Amino acid sequence: KPDPPAVPDSSPKKPRRWLRAAIYLLAAMKLLLGGLTAYIVNMDLPDVRALEDYQPPTISQILAFDGQVVHQFAQQKRIVVPLSRMSPLLQKAVIAVEDANFLKHVGVDPTALLRAAVRDVLERRWAEGGSTLTQQLAKILFLRPDKRMLRKIQEAILAVQIEKTYTKDEILQFYLNQMYLGHGRYGVEAATQFYFGVPASDVTLDQAALLAGIFQRPESYSPIRSPERAARRRNHVLGRMALEKFITQDEAERAGRAPIVVTYEKETNALAPYFAEEIRKILAPRYGDETLLREGLRIRTGFDVDLQKAAVKAMSRGLRDLDKRR
Repeated sequence: KPDPPAVPDSSPKKPRRWLRAAIYLLAAMKLLLGGLTAYIVNMDLPDVRALEDYQPPTISQILAFDGQVVHQFAQQKRIVVPLSRMSPLLQKAVIAVEDANFLKHVGVDPTALLRAAVRDVLERRWAEGGSTLTQQLAKILFLRPDKRMLRKIQEAILAVQIEKTYTKDEILQFYLNQMYLGHGRYGVEAATQFYFGVPASDVTLDQAALLAGIFQRPESYSPIRSPERAARRRNHVLGRMALEKFITQDEAERAGRAPIVVTYEKETNALAPYFAEEIRKILAPRYGDETLLREGLRIRTGFDVDLQKAAVKAMSRGLRDLDKRR
């Protein structure tokens, strides 16, 4: 007897292997992203509102009777000034070379991150960070300077929080007062006085570009140690400023032809070390060494610089005469 015709199987077909694997992978990614999100939400991050009480270490100075600086006590040689006392040229130079989209982004710049990621992959190393100016500030003030992925996530979250809490002018002011600019100087005011002998409000275009170029690597681009490298970096900054329409191409070319002139200040601490030590002995028990090194005290005295120089010269001459007689 012939077999009856086969009845089609109406039960659902088992999913293929690749489809099953894809489902498992998506589920795993969902769990991973959920765990990462929960971790980030519960991450112990500092409160960016602490910047409202921003008081970085500043220089304490002993002043002569006429206001001349006789001696300085400092953990970090910094002079904090408001943005209004920083040249607009200097502000634009820093923005052009450090974070061209600073005025547009909300703390994180996706374009810069993508560009940095591509370069990192091509060079197989951490070649470029892609950090915005706000992320740099968050890293320096609140985080450790390593290059772990977790730290980058924390940095981005803090940057967004800073942008929500403060204006662009406030963020730029924090940044320009905080950054290290070589030779023990922190912040643009102390740096311009050291390198050029002028306050940050009075720098010229070529000086502004030269200083902005130092931000990336202060020791490598120091105009004192490496004037040729500093000149190339300055001209790069000028080119960036022209590209961002902060200055014209003619202005960039003229400033790029200016020679590197650095009239860095001489240290004053050798003028009257014994006098300064006596002042320290009086102040330290009363205010503490930490206050003296960090709080930017102004110590006015009756010290006379001209008399001190005359006394040092006379004593030196007298010691030489004594040495010859003996």
